[in-house]
Amino acid sequence: MTYLNLIWIFIFGSAIGSFLNVCIYRIPKKKSLLYPRSTCPNCHTPIKFYHNIPIFSYLILRGKCAYCGFSIPISYFIIELISALAPVFFVYLYDYTIFALVITILFYGLLTLSVIDWKHYIIPNSILLGLLFIGIVINFCSPFISWQDAIIGFFAGGATLYFFAFLGNILFKKESMGMGDVKLASVLGFFLGWKSVLLALYFGFFLAALYYLIVKFFKKEPIDNYIPMGPFFSMSAIGWVLWGNTMLSWYLNLIQ
Repeated sequence: MTYLNLIWIFIFGSAIGSFLNVCIYRIPKKKSLLYPRSTCPNCHTPIKFYHNIPIFSYLILRGKCAYCGFSIPISYFIIELISALAPVFFVYLYDYTIFALVITILFYGLLTLSVIDWKHYIIPNSILLGLLFIGIVINFCSPFISWQDAIIGFFAGGATLYFFAFLGNILFKKESMGMGDVKLASVLGFFLGWKSVLLALYFGFFLAALYYLIVKFFKKEPIDNYIPMGPFFSMSAIGWVLWGNTMLSWYLNLIQ
């Protein structure tokens, strides 16, 4: 592993992050990801390629449109930066292995759907199907999980969350969890296996509850009772892959 290779991985990851920003903006609007070219959301001027260099263009232009001076949300920069750093981090941990590739792809998919779910309260089927398809193809070419564990995990994850959604509908007499969350649990089950996905879902609920309590404590005005679960399941899943034993030990010590 050389620093030059890590720099190239960083650059490639930042380009992926730029594409993820396009996905986050266009998928909820059901627009093509390839056409037309990216434009300023305010003046709608097509963005020149030298104004669209991931990470650096945002810094050089100080987060503003080069034509009208409109402030571009900092989330664009953050997503590009995270997308650039993530594969570097995974390669640093796991070297150039199939596991590093799988967790990088999973991370990109979960990052995209998490931001969309947070903004729009939807988890697009296109992202879930894309992740599942890529996972199946990679597992055929170079297995990262046994097929038995993946298939059981797929059904166990979905069935578990469907049960909680059904139970929540009865208790609260309204939809308590969307089917997008159920389908996300199935996809996570394929990647993690049945044991890990059940624990990851549990920690996802724990994170969501912790977030709700913290926000409710510090926010004076009423908050929305509906919490998008996609980001919390996603964070828990990636965290479990990286630090599963540490997370479990921390939680057991917390409740003792």
